[in-house]
Amino acid sequence: MTALSRRFRATWRMRRIQSDDGAAAVEFALVLPLLVLILFGIIDYGLYFSNGFSVRGGAQDAARQGSVANFNPYPSDCASYSPSLDTSVSSPSPDIAKLMCAARHETGDLTGHLYVAVVVDPNGWSPGNTLTVCEVVDSVGVTGYAPLPHDGSIRVKSVTSIEQQAPIDPSTGSPTVETSGYEALPTGDWSWCTS
Repeated sequence: MTALSRRFRATWRMRRIQSDDGAAAVEFALVLPLLVLILFGIIDYGLYFSNGFSVRGGAQDAARQGSVANFNPYPSDCASYSPSLDTSVSSPSPDIAKLMCAARHETGDLTGHLYVAVVVDPNGWSPGNTLTVCEVVDSVGVTGYAPLPHDGSIRVKSVTSIEQQAPIDPSTGSPTVETSGYEALPTGDWSWCTS
């Protein structure tokens, strides 16, 4: 082989390698947006499902605490709790307001805004009647690229049976009257929770 043919072959190999590098860069540039969208979707859906588990657990824990008349499990956290209440219904009794705060505390951190309702059986607070704890989270994705189910809204309803009578009111000597409490929703109402 002559020096000229060796030089020609070496030059041809270098050009072929360089053209392959360019093709790989073009292929990567074409695939990158799709990979980024998939990654953002995984993040958004992961946070959405995590919110769902947190809300379900928080509502169930609060319903269990309420069923045994444990209204104040977090006295330091709930001392300053002042929710934006739905003004179309009566205000909650102090014990139910504490239970609403407990539901918020049990739910934990979310990527969205949490709303709580505690519904006492219309027949009053007595063993055998029902107690319902409902929570709504308007979950927002971090990226906003993934279409979340139900427009990102998560609704959970936990119904339990009341096991203990309400605490005795020292001024009257009879059980306290517990009234339901609803935080104000930005859209919609709590009709799904009360039915």
